[in-house]
Amino acid sequence: MNFQYILILFISFILLLILVYQICKMYFDNKNNKNFSNNNLPYDLFFSLSHGQHRGVLKSGKTDERDNFINSLHSSLHQIKKYFISSNFNSPKWGSDFFHYLSNSRMGLNMSRGQYQKLYSSDRIASLIGNGLLTFMDQKTNYNKFFTNKEIIFYKNKNDLINKIIFFKKNDHLAKKYAKSAHQKYHKYFNSKEVCSYILSKCNLIKRKKFYWI
Repeated sequence: MNFQYILILFISFILLLILVYQICKMYFDNKNNKNFSNNNLPYDLFFSLSHGQHRGVLKSGKTDERDNFINSLHSSLHQIKKYFISSNFNSPKWGSDFFHYLSNSRMGLNMSRGQYQKLYSSDRIASLIGNGLLTFMDQKTNYNKFFTNKEIIFYKNKNDLINKIIFFKKNDHLAKKYAKSAHQKYHKYFNSKEVCSYILSKCNLIKRKKFYWI
């Protein structure tokens, strides 16, 4: 592999990073809702289980440990207006359909599949916090490293989660206030520019060592 070929690959890589950055900036920095500003949302709580990615239906014969949790949660929250996408409720929604229901909800549950791992979350977290929903997360995720309990609502177990959902249903002003605080922090420290800057710093293309989330 000669030097000219390596140089072409390197330049192509840089151009690709720039393109990704511009696309991310246009989409994520401009295309977000602020649900906390909306006083007339038809749903109180949104959750989407998605082991049917790109199929339009959940995979037949597949089980998901979250289903039992969601079933129990649903039956315990009679006074809460819910939109759940799971095996026993609504079918998967993609694209604009997904964001239609998300953008019409006050609160969202961020619950990933499998055993909880420190600081792990699916990209669901960006959809929920980034669009201004009050977001609930299991405290085992350790996201209290980044967010306070007045930004994300951390729960210990199912009963604790149920009690906190009911509390914020009754105290909508706090739900909107905390969701707004999380939204502002997320868009300040976890936006596309910050993520791309991190990638560029790891490629030694820019000099920056400090990031909020490291």
